[in-house]
Amino acid sequence: MYGGKQIRASGFSLLELLLVLAIIITLTAIALPNLMNARRSAEEMAAEETLRTINYAAEVYRLAYGSYPASLKQLGPPASNEKPSSEKAGLLDWSVVRGTKNGYRIVYLPLALDTNGNANDFLLVAVPERAHDDNRKLFCSSTRYTFRADCKDEKVVQNGELIQE
Repeated sequence: MYGGKQIRASGFSLLELLLVLAIIITLTAIALPNLMNARRSAEEMAAEETLRTINYAAEVYRLAYGSYPASLKQLGPPASNEKPSSEKAGLLDWSVVRGTKNGYRIVYLPLALDTNGNANDFLLVAVPERAHDDNRKLFCSSTRYTFRADCKDEKVVQNGELIQE
């Protein structure tokens, strides 16, 4: 008391601060797994869409040049002063052609080569970049089927490694 008046300290007590901290930690523990699942789901949807885009570009390439491309690079953009050709058709941008997108490694395998080395079939596989993550799906696409999720039963992947059919 000072001069007959009681002076009260302003601010929060230690107990109030600890209570708020406990609430924030609890909410974070509840929300963090949901955020991680949402991120994984978004990456999986992006991998699906990337395979669909490549599948479509490979079909356009086949219609224009008579066979499927031998590699993803043939679907990529030509140099700024060049016209599209069978070597660089300009159907995909470099973010797809380089082979990694949204946490997935995109693998293009030309199949059923004829005597001239032209591909009559292909297989696309999206493999998670983090191989130790068992919760992530593998995605496949080819001329036989447009799209398949979790293609471990296709004998395309063995022990986490990509193998050719």
